[in-house]
Amino acid sequence: MKQANHQNDRAIPRVSDIESSQTFMNTTKATIKDIARRAGVSHTTVSLVFARGGRISEETRRKVLETAKQLQYVPNLGARGLRLGHSKLIGIIVNDISNPFYGGMVQIAEAAAFERGYHLLIADTQWNPERELAAIEKMISFQTRGILLCSTEQSEFAYERLKDARSPAVIALDTCPSSYSGCFIGNDVQGAGEMAAEHLIQIGCRNPLFLSATKPLDKFSSFVALKKGFLKALAQNGISNSEDRIMHSGLSVEDGHAAFHRILLTHPNVDGIFCANDMCAIGVMAAADEKGVHVGRDLALIGIDDIPLSKVPRISLTSIRQPHEQIARTAVEILIDSFEKNIRPEGVQTFRPELIVRRSSQFSRSKS
Repeated sequence: MKQANHQNDRAIPRVSDIESSQTFMNTTKATIKDIARRAGVSHTTVSLVFARGGRISEETRRKVLETAKQLQYVPNLGARGLRLGHSKLIGIIVNDISNPFYGGMVQIAEAAAFERGYHLLIADTQWNPERELAAIEKMISFQTRGILLCSTEQSEFAYERLKDARSPAVIALDTCPSSYSGCFIGNDVQGAGEMAAEHLIQIGCRNPLFLSATKPLDKFSSFVALKKGFLKALAQNGISNSEDRIMHSGLSVEDGHAAFHRILLTHPNVDGIFCANDMCAIGVMAAADEKGVHVGRDLALIGIDDIPLSKVPRISLTSIRQPHEQIARTAVEILIDSFEKNIRPEGVQTFRPELIVRRSSQFSRSKS
């Protein structure tokens, strides 16, 4: 009986043994050699599995990854970059990640990069050129292979810094200043402005306005292009295209709400409004409701970006859908291909947006 108890004691791990093992696991970082030893493969095989390269069988790959999980192994991307002379990192810099348009592009870019074996570093500038330059410096310090840049366009220093031959490859994403001559992937923004104006005219509007961003962003290329397209379509349809058709607002719900109250004072006959994004348009809608103005009957309203909130039946906002998924995926593919083929990314690709008509602009009336 004593012998049986002794055997049972040996078969069941003691609490002290478990605690000791857990302490080791929590305080000691596993290495590639540890994984190789436990999985019964070479450390070169382990390296190839994490680099997603080489002809490794699926069975071996699964075995290595399961062993790494058991050992709580975390690859040191910085050390790998120093060892190889380059990293598996690409960066994306956006102006406001809380904006669903930018957030959606980041999400798609991260997924596309991961599929190719790269990791995405994300920076949010909040429209601050100093933060933009700091983000670029940080990404260079991490040996980032390339950067997708949604620029603030408020300083030349960002693009000047990236002209250095040792700097990461760059693709301008969504927008870029006229002085930029590198690779660009984005929307046909002027076409979006034309599309909005033409829709308002087709449903009978004769006193439409464009609510742009704040005055400090007046020269931002996307807003310049929207304005240009909007006024061009008005002129082509025999409607005055004076600067009086443009008002500065902002890009938030609060900005749109405040702007509509100003519009009632300065443009009491307004019958159609095109906003620089959906969030601003939703703010206009809320203010109109407070004032007893029925959006979709008394006032036609259009946004741009087609964020998920615009589809909600209670809101039902007509919006211009920009193909952010196609833009982000195309940019990531071109950027990574440039590393693997050792060429600089070049060329310009713009994608046509799509008008999504909902209740906010479905009225039709004849006006002289």
